Amino acid sequence: MASCLKKFSDTRFVERHDCLLLFFQNFSAIIECLEGIEQKLDRKAVDHARSLLRSLSDPSMFVAF
Repeated sequence: MASCLKKFSDTRFVERHDCLLLFFQNFSAIIECLEGIEQKLDRKAVDHARSLLRSLSDPSMFVAF
């Protein structure tokens, strides 16, 4: 990823906006990374990656943003 993701701020709107922009700019890299983790042998990591991928594939998640 060209830039690091930032922690989502609960209070500062500008920081929230920056965080969301970075997330969407890096979305394909995030998906690619999670798909790579799915190929690993660590069962716990694989389960977490699949769960995150399912969440990111759900259109209702983007409505929340």
